Amino acid sequence: MKRCLCFYTCLAAGLLLLLAAAGCDSNEVNRVYVKTLGLDFKDGKYVMFVQVLNFNNEAKNESSPKSAGYKPWTGNSSSRSFIESANAILATSQRELDFSHVTALVISENFLPRLKTEDLTELLDKFPEIRLNIWTYATAAPMDQVFSTETLFNFMDTNSVLHSPEEYYKQLSGIEPVQLFKLLREDFHPAFSEYLPQLGTNNSIWESDFKSKNTLSVTGAYFLHNNNYKGKMSLKQLQGWHWMNPRMKRWTVSIYKDGEELGAITYKKSKPAVQLRFNENGEPIYNIDVKLYGFLALRKSRSPLSEVEQAAEDMITKQIREAYTTGIKREIDIFQLNELFYRKHYKHWKQMTSNGSEFILTENSLDKIKVKIKIIVPGRYKH
Repeated sequence: MKRCLCFYTCLAAGLLLLLAAAGCDSNEVNRVYVKTLGLDFKDGKYVMFVQVLNFNNEAKNESSPKSAGYKPWTGNSSSRSFIESANAILATSQRELDFSHVTALVISENFLPRLKTEDLTELLDKFPEIRLNIWTYATAAPMDQVFSTETLFNFMDTNSVLHSPEEYYKQLSGIEPVQLFKLLREDFHPAFSEYLPQLGTNNSIWESDFKSKNTLSVTGAYFLHNNNYKGKMSLKQLQGWHWMNPRMKRWTVSIYKDGEELGAITYKKSKPAVQLRFNENGEPIYNIDVKLYGFLALRKSRSPLSEVEQAAEDMITKQIREAYTTGIKREIDIFQLNELFYRKHYKHWKQMTSNGSEFILTENSLDKIKVKIKIIVPGRYKH
């Protein structure tokens, strides 16, 4: 009797599940999902771009190649405001657009000088389903070019640098990805210099079937402070920046001394520290201390390991100083030295900077830079 009761109970539960599945709205399956948003300003008008993906194809296997003929769609519209541009896109979409799966926001270089926090909050008010953890970039490339780049082996677009920058950063920790909430949070901080990674397109590296493939890469960074655009710096100008980031994952550089290549070191860990003191005029003076850990990826000289370490320390010290100097010429505090002053001596900071409205850093503000490198023996290195 008990076995029969158990059987009919399971049967009834199964029938209920089948009925529930049959009653699902078929529109859920065919809904159009917006994956990327783009903001631009051209000819006096606000331009919005959207990239939509078919999740029926994505869901099959995100790590497998796309089906033949699969292409993401892009749409754009220009108007007096982003709200009007968005309405025009919605009016022509044919189906309901779902913004809950947006993972990236790209802002054009043209729009950055006009960008205000209100523009972003207005966008979030219009589409409240957009999450605050979406990846945020800026670019000088045409937006439609950025949206139409390809992935290796024709993998799904969600595996690109645009949508999954963590994987990219793990192997090349040049410029750390930025999420929207971080940009909004730091925009209200009077002592922070926030930044946006710069996306560029490149069709000279990869090819398939003897045809060039247009791919994305991070080529620099744009900087803002107090809701104002300050300028951009290339990846080459920012060579000393990542050494000051404790979240750096991996960076490999060749080491030279007097024009001779000694080898290459792959760095896996950085421990930066900044000390603040004041000179006789009450001006802030900073000392930087960086400890780096890595392994010798390539050795091309019989020079002692200590000599390789010293050459690497000298090179990185120079890179840090050059990055700092290039930044302050644009009134960019790339190492957030001003934030340390603000946090430790707020009243003094407020007086000297007129509550954050004046940029007080000079070349002399950065005094000593000390770099110490610990090279791990390759045979004992654990990946």
